[in-house]
Amino acid sequence: MFDLVSDDPRLRGAALARHEVASDEYSEQWQRAHELDALIWTLRDDDREVPPGLLAESDQVGRALREAGDGTLCGLVDRFAYGDADESAALAPYAVLFLTLENRYPETWDTELAAGSPWHLKKRVLDRFVRDGVPVGSRDMATEAVIDAAYRLHRCEDRRYPLLARHLDSVALREELAEAYDNEDVIVAARAGYLLWALENPAAPVTLRSWRDWIVEDLTESLTT
Repeated sequence: MFDLVSDDPRLRGAALARHEVASDEYSEQWQRAHELDALIWTLRDDDREVPPGLLAESDQVGRALREAGDGTLCGLVDRFAYGDADESAALAPYAVLFLTLENRYPETWDTELAAGSPWHLKKRVLDRFVRDGVPVGSRDMATEAVIDAAYRLHRCEDRRYPLLARHLDSVALREELAEAYDNEDVIVAARAGYLLWALENPAAPVTLRSWRDWIVEDLTESLTT
């Protein structure tokens, strides 16, 4: 699944094809589960007995739905976001992959994951990392995700990236962000500069107001030097 962000077009294409098959399987199982649930609730609302065979089929389809979900990126990331501490730690690499896919291939992220409510899931992923920290084995890839985010346009829920960056603070991260701050692209420079500011001021609130205040201060400083 990690080939979804591969630089090799052949590997990435094959990974996308596999993920599309898995997503189609999940959609089919979800539709069947939805139909069975609707039928069961209709019978219960009418005070009619639900046949044991129908309940057994519903349980079977529910298991198939969970298994199909594990074949999709959103399914694994959903378990990361809502699971217990052990499950979340084990699935952290997929959560970082989820962020990396958005950073590097946003159009794919928008379309391939559309059925998985990716914006809400992105919020949950970043909140989980901010709350619990990033497992050691995922820190390097998560650091790359923070840097990647500085080099693209703003997208929904990005305001949580400075909070994630604080969990990943290191000399290497600051050096990469400092380099991005010197970028000729003013958007890249601004995003990287604010991330640096958040690291240098760990107690400061990360809000829309602090972002605007930093922009004004940075612009004023650049005009007077």
